[in-house]
Amino acid sequence: MRWPILLLFSLVLGLVAAQKNKTECFRCQDGARCTSACLGNYCLKTVHLQTGQVKRDCIDHLSVDIQMGTCKTVTSEVGSQDELICVCDSHRCNSSNGFKMTYLSFLLLIFTYLMC
Repeated sequence: MRWPILLLFSLVLGLVAAQKNKTECFRCQDGARCTSACLGNYCLKTVHLQTGQVKRDCIDHLSVDIQMGTCKTVTSEVGSQDELICVCDSHRCNSSNGFKMTYLSFLLLIFTYLMC
């Protein structure tokens, strides 16, 4: 009757291994409350300089002209207005810093073990 635990354990190990090199970041736009998350190699924070609106997201690859921990002012694709794009290097910039997939997986594993 312990086979469900072994199956769940192998799924958790696979999940942890698959997400090992990813960072969990907030994803939100237009001043909305950041409640969703995305996984990527880098977290972004974009500030629309005219309105002050903040957009948060994640990406997997950086361009040559911007590196982690730096910001760059660019012209927005929509409206031709300036935006400040920052590639985050701290939890305060954009990391969700609370909900981690690894912790959730281990809690699920313990719960399944107790239920069997």
